[in-house]
Amino acid sequence: MTEILPPEQERWARRLAESQTQRDELVRLLGLLAQLGMVAGRRLDANLAAHEVTDLLLNYLQADYCALMLADGAGGLRPAAYSGTTLTTELSERLEQQMRQGNPNATQIDDALGSYHLVCAPLRNQRELLAVLGLVLRQELDQVQLRHLGLAMQACLPMLENILVRERLNEARANLEQLDGQVRDHLQNALDLSRAQEASLAALLDLQSDPLFVADGQGRLLRHNAALARLLGREGQALEGLALSQFLGGLDQDAVRAPEISHRVELRVQCGGEIAARLRAVPLDLEAGGAAWLG
Repeated sequence: MTEILPPEQERWARRLAESQTQRDELVRLLGLLAQLGMVAGRRLDANLAAHEVTDLLLNYLQADYCALMLADGAGGLRPAAYSGTTLTTELSERLEQQMRQGNPNATQIDDALGSYHLVCAPLRNQRELLAVLGLVLRQELDQVQLRHLGLAMQACLPMLENILVRERLNEARANLEQLDGQVRDHLQNALDLSRAQEASLAALLDLQSDPLFVADGQGRLLRHNAALARLLGREGQALEGLALSQFLGGLDQDAVRAPEISHRVELRVQCGGEIAARLRAVPLDLEAGGAAWLG
């Protein structure tokens, strides 16, 4: 009990043993603590746990109606659970408005069914507002009920912290799962596009009878077709990775960096001869974002 009650309420609770009535009050309080502990131990989801709390407080505080609004993490409150008799629309709206104001207060209201007392009780720990408790009673709270309300509020704080922590963890997990799904979709789309680009490029190189090649932004040969290999008199794979300047004379670095090339060059074939030619190359739009061009 010392872990839940502040010192002044603990001293008050210890004095309850002086009379049978006070012993009964202490037994009720300890019973509430035990029941809240059982709810926390069952690891219910946030909505079920909040409903269990309102059920327990309804009986403990002898109220007609008990509502709980939880902090939503964005500075607001959201309805979480309620227990007790069905309220009229006017009473329900007045109580919710009073709870959203977040200040401790009590209001008397008369409607067609009689006179009611609406009680708003904010539940805070040392750092933040956790929830707001709303009560509807036929009679104004007496000193004993006020004392019970204060004790109940202290007893519920660990339970409410538990509920909110689980909610926030579930929200964070849901956000991570959504982000993971988006990343997976993006990667799959990129893979599909890469495969389509590769298939298109392979078909272009295989079917084109003119010499073709693909080079990166630094002028290194990445891919080529068989016609280029035959023209240069080299084995196919031996060309890949070579700088274009090794077999294209007159091609300087500025020309390689140009967005589109139309340039006279000298083809250096394997036998040592040179053949005058014109190089025409266009940039390739690759999903990976690397600089490349087709010549």
